[in-house]
Amino acid sequence: MRIAIALFLFVVAIRAACAAPEVSAPARTSEFQQAALNIDVEGIKLGMTPEQVAALGAKLIRESALDNPQAKVVGYHCDGFQQLGMAMLSFCDGKLYRINVAYDPDTLQKIGGWEAIHHRMVATLGESRDSDETAVWTFLDVDRAFFLKKRKETVILSISNLAVEREVRQRKGNLGF
Repeated sequence: MRIAIALFLFVVAIRAACAAPEVSAPARTSEFQQAALNIDVEGIKLGMTPEQVAALGAKLIRESALDNPQAKVVGYHCDGFQQLGMAMLSFCDGKLYRINVAYDPDTLQKIGGWEAIHHRMVATLGESRDSDETAVWTFLDVDRAFFLKKRKETVILSISNLAVEREVRQRKGNLGF
């Protein structure tokens, strides 16, 4: 079951990251751009190493379904944070480039639901492109994309470094994937 959820999160994140640069985004102030570069989820930030994430108290469990050794991508399931729900972390060249979080109904109830998460994201990143319980923020100048999706009784949040996403896609393309 965990692998199926991991693969679903992976596909959702890739679709969001791949589509994000092609769609125009609202103008972004330097304040929002800086927030996009520095945003964290329970202290976990893009660019961290697995050791830095583990030092925050996270239990990292290798998810081979997300691994791609030729592209130097390693995936982990992350446990140990009460507010996270289920998190999948993807690293390329030893640095975190994608955070995927699936908030289950119990976790959503504790933190205020979709509305509370969306409100916090808008307060931090500015207005998003919204459609049917989906919100997308893209920051092309700083290579960041954020994807928030309400799906039945869960909410999925994906945070990506677009430059690394492009590099990973290129590596996979060069490998015939």
